[in-house]
Amino acid sequence: MKNLIIVILLTFISVNALAQINVVSMNKPLGFLNPALQNYEMEKGVISVSGLINPFVQDENSMNYLAVAEFKLNDDFRLGVNGTKVENRLSSYSAYKFYASYRLEMDAGNYLIIGGDVGTYSDLVKTNEFNKVLSPNKFVLQDSIASGIDLGLGIAYSYSGFTLGMGFSKLNKPEVIDFPRGIWEEDSNGNFNLQDTTVVSTEVSGKYGLQSNINILYEWEANENLKLSHSLQFGNPDFGGVDYVGFQNIAEINQRHSLGLGVFHNGNTGFIASAGLGITENIKIEATAFFIEEFNWDSSLEEYVTEGYKPMLEFNARFEF
Repeated sequence: MKNLIIVILLTFISVNALAQINVVSMNKPLGFLNPALQNYEMEKGVISVSGLINPFVQDENSMNYLAVAEFKLNDDFRLGVNGTKVENRLSSYSAYKFYASYRLEMDAGNYLIIGGDVGTYSDLVKTNEFNKVLSPNKFVLQDSIASGIDLGLGIAYSYSGFTLGMGFSKLNKPEVIDFPRGIWEEDSNGNFNLQDTTVVSTEVSGKYGLQSNINILYEWEANENLKLSHSLQFGNPDFGGVDYVGFQNIAEINQRHSLGLGVFHNGNTGFIASAGLGITENIKIEATAFFIEEFNWDSSLEEYVTEGYKPMLEFNARFEF
């Protein structure tokens, strides 16, 4: 039973790994989540670059990043590109995409926005962490990698500061590498024991399920110097639950500076705090801390032990032109 509990905890960490692309501040262009969530208030375009580091954890990875550029072709048509890298103890994922959106006015001030994206991705499964937990096994699991084309679609409704969007990716069901899984057998006493570990070393065609995001956004002017925005996000919702839920509130002061607070859940509950500085109205920098509970494998106890909440840091620079 103890081993089963440990494997369940590893599953939560796996969900955490899959959801990491969501763990960024919402105070930036959001076309990387949904191609229909492009910025329709910019004059000509916007460039946003984020670096994410996790220096306070035991298994520190190289810096992750998210870069987004969006361009206005006319009042209703936008083009964008984005690139991202997300690495943690279980996997390393990178993707580069081109996307576009078009806005249709249904009634005065009511808009339907349709977007699409296409790009390449690379997905690496790092099996050392699985070897710690899924043992005994007959195999030495090797890192495996999958890459391919990712097709996505987005739709959004916008009215008077309120936006509701749904974005979908992996519509073409590209080949992927599965996480290793334990093989359990029931003994005569009705207990389940870990007997072996499956090895996934080749691509699984069509295995990757549909990936989705739901975003609910609302912006409003408290007064001429203060704008408030609220962002609620659900990552991969289905009948079995949701991989990620995030809620963030951001106050923009004098069209330059910002302060934000939020909370999220991706297997464990974490907290968000952000602060931004506007060098000008068009050049802004922001720092965000995501306080996440850190678990590490204790080989003597053969279980994951919490080391408390540790901040993951995001540094973002944006330029509007």
